[in-house]
This record gives sequence, structure tokens and C-alpha cells, in this order.
Amino acid sequence: MILLNYYDRNVRSFLRYLKKTQHKLKEEPIHQLRVHIKRMRAILELIEITSKGKFSKKHHFSLFSPFFNCAGNLREIQVNNFILKEFHHNGIDPFEKYLKHQENLASKKLRKAVIDFDKKKFEKLNSEIRSVVKAMDEEKVATQSEKFVSREIRKIKKLRPKLSNPRYLHKIRILLKSMSAILKLFEEYNRKKKWAKLRKDVKPLELLIGEWHDKQVLTASMQQFINKNGKRDGEIDDVKKLARRIEKGNKKMVKLVERKLDVVF
Repeated sequence: MILLNYYDRNVRSFLRYLKKTQHKLKEEPIHQLRVHIKRMRAILELIEITSKGKFSKKHHFSLFSPFFNCAGNLREIQVNNFILKEFHHNGIDPFEKYLKHQENLASKKLRKAVIDFDKKKFEKLNSEIRSVVKAMDEEKVATQSEKFVSREIRKIKKLRPKLSNPRYLHKIRILLKSMSAILKLFEEYNRKKKWAKLRKDVKPLELLIGEWHDKQVLTASMQQFINKNGKRDGEIDDVKKLARRIEKGNKKMVKLVERKLDVVF
């Protein structure tokens, strides 16, 4: 069963990176953990739709959510530090110390989430999935996969006029991630050629929105720091200047995203 094999490969990768994270909270394993959770979530949603009530994704989603959120918080701080190096901006030591403190807190939460992750429950839920998917018709799964992608495209088109609000661009990013997971599945079905161009076009768009998102997260963190230290204006002027500089660049990036969305969709 193609769908089941695809899901199981993502499960194995997730567990491999989970094991690496248990030893050390490095950036790449944490990133890969989230990548594979996103893929599994998209596959689980597809299985739920195709099963017509025989399977519910909510138990998997509930199991993943605390872990996914903790990994996301730490990942964002690690990316914040990486982006700051790109700007080589002086006078932001107070913010960098703030990030270090936040990183320590996030690391503790993620370590606990790794320990608390219920692998036995995860395997039990996956056993239930295998029973449901094995009973599915392969052709029906392929057809539902195409409908899934078409539905995500409709959602993206509906959100396209609302990009003046950053949260809608973030929603488009989530939809693209979900769509990409299923487009990758098409490589193993005969639908590969039909969707090849979309998959090729979506990847650079994902990367562009990802870059926008990372800088959006950084400016939000900077604003949070500024709000907490409002009485120390003299010490945080450089942080404000850098935040404005990044925000200005991000507005230009949104315009570029808008043009690319119009081309792709």
C-alpha cells in the first residue's frame, strides 16, 4: 500500500530524529522533527477524509501538539539567533541576552516533552491506521489525494486578497506545507506528471514564505522584548532600529510573495 509505506517512512524518520533530540537539542534534528510531524499530519488528514468516518486524526494530533509546539518555540529562537548574525548589528546585546534566557526555558520544556512523548500510544495509534489503510482501495486513495490538493489550492486562492494581514500569509504557508506533503506522495502514484509543475513551482514559494515567516517571528520577539523594557529606551534604541529595518524588508518580501502566488495559482 503506497500511502501506508509513505506514512511509515515518515514515522521512522520522526523517531530517528526524536532519538537524536534526546541526546542533544541541535537545530537540524529539531527542524526535521517538525518537518515530519507536518507531513504526518497531512497524511493523517488524507486518511481521515478517505476513510469516511472509520478513522479520526484527533488522537494523533493531540499526541503531537504539546511536543510540536515546544519544538517550534525552541526552533524559532534558534532561527532568531541565526538571522541576527546575518545583520551584524551592534548595540543589541540586551536582546541577545533575552533570547539566551528564552532559549534556556524553551530547551527545558522540549526536553520534558521528549521524555513525556508516549511512544507506546503512538505505536498503538499507528497500528489502528494500518488496519484502516489496508482496507482502502489504492485508486480511491490516489483520487482523494488529488481532491485534497485541489481543496488546498482553493483555500489559498481565497486567502490571497487578504495578505495585508500577516496571519493570512502564515495560513497560506501552512496550506503549502500540507499540500507539499501530498504532492510528494504523487511521485509514487501515476499522477506524478500531472502535478509535477505545481510541485516544482511550490517549493521556491515555500522557501520564500518561510524566509518571510522567520523574520516575522524575529520582529515579533523583538517587539515583545521592547514592550518589556519600555522604561529603558536608551538601552534598546538599537533593537528598535533593527526591528524597523527587518520589518521594512519583510513588507517588500510580501509584495514578491503576492506576485509569485499569482503566477503559481
